[in-house]
Amino acid sequence: MEKSHIKVGIENKSVKSTQKRGEGRMSKVSILMPVYNDETYLEEALKCVLEQKGIDFELIIVDDGSTDKTPEIIQKFKSHNVIYVRHGQNMGQLQAVFTASEYITGDYVTLFHGDDKIADDYAFRDLANALERIKADGIYSDLIVINPKGNVKGKLNVSKKVKRKSLVTLLASAGSNIVSDVFFVTKEYFFHSVVENYVKWNMPYWFCLNGNELKLGKIIYVKRPWYMYRVSEQNYVRSEIGRFVAANGVIRTIVNLSKFIRLPNIPIPSRKLKIRLWRVMGKFRRSEPKDLGFRRQIVELLRIVGDTYDVDWLSNLYYKSLITFYSDNRLETVRKVYLTEPIQDPIFYGKDVNLFYQALKHNKVPGIYKYLLDESQKGYFEVVTTAKNVSKVSDILKFLNLATNIEVK
Repeated sequence: MEKSHIKVGIENKSVKSTQKRGEGRMSKVSILMPVYNDETYLEEALKCVLEQKGIDFELIIVDDGSTDKTPEIIQKFKSHNVIYVRHGQNMGQLQAVFTASEYITGDYVTLFHGDDKIADDYAFRDLANALERIKADGIYSDLIVINPKGNVKGKLNVSKKVKRKSLVTLLASAGSNIVSDVFFVTKEYFFHSVVENYVKWNMPYWFCLNGNELKLGKIIYVKRPWYMYRVSEQNYVRSEIGRFVAANGVIRTIVNLSKFIRLPNIPIPSRKLKIRLWRVMGKFRRSEPKDLGFRRQIVELLRIVGDTYDVDWLSNLYYKSLITFYSDNRLETVRKVYLTEPIQDPIFYGKDVNLFYQALKHNKVPGIYKYLLDESQKGYFEVVTTAKNVSKVSDILKFLNLATNIEVK
């Protein structure tokens, strides 16, 4: 990966500030800014960050292989608190955020995109003060929606509370996040949970799956919206790859939460009514991969995802494999797939979904991933592997969203 810097304010990026907040110094915010071909709005976005007042901050820009004038625009904003890193190729927004995380020195960490705006010049100061005062892991708010010209068009309302029942609502909504991805969190929570759940695995940042346990962060809603989200034809999620990335994340959320939460099987033709009832009646209950109710629930939620993200289930190898894998009810004699040879293929995580998409599109999916997708089209299976392979196999299955049992020889 090619890396170039405008100016790095911290000479040794591995050295973290040891002075506690409130001990005679101003709190510091690390602003992570992944950009890719954002020349249209980038200068406006950079100005609104660099004009922030009343707070010490560092702006960590990761250019994810832009092919437009993005690098030239960034060069205009040389400053002691601007760190610029450039990927040699387009690797995806989450990988860009992961790269940016290597340079964090602030007390608080937030995300800001190259086509959006901040509501006012004191937003980060006020957010840092609020988070310090309430002693939470993070804070969030509604989003201000702006049009391509920057004019306010309305507000995107989010859930006003994050609690354990919110996980049921998240699953009942087919993995569609009930809280904005725009986090403002403590550095400790960022590295403990946001990196693992959101950055590494492309799932909502406000909970973390740790083995067989679901942990919620202490994330508090604040009434004052600070983030201005621009809606335009250039939005990433409107592109084919953007839809694939988003769908991959919500499917992983569905599969993992379904291990802990059971939604009632309600024969109601209206999907909207069914989702409302799911939110109220869903219960925390552990399920195993061979549980038919668990897999039927995933299939039903997958079909909602397909409608939401315009998925072609018939022609797309990946989605077709998932539907067949979870739809197979022939469990009297479970097939075994043996993965006992050393695994040499690269391991994909949620942050690498862009690279996987390109490999899928050009028929260059690494061997073990192609093999498991092909096997999935034959129906459900369990995996037999070795102790040396088990960690890699677990990550591969998690990336592909295939929930099954692993037997170690």
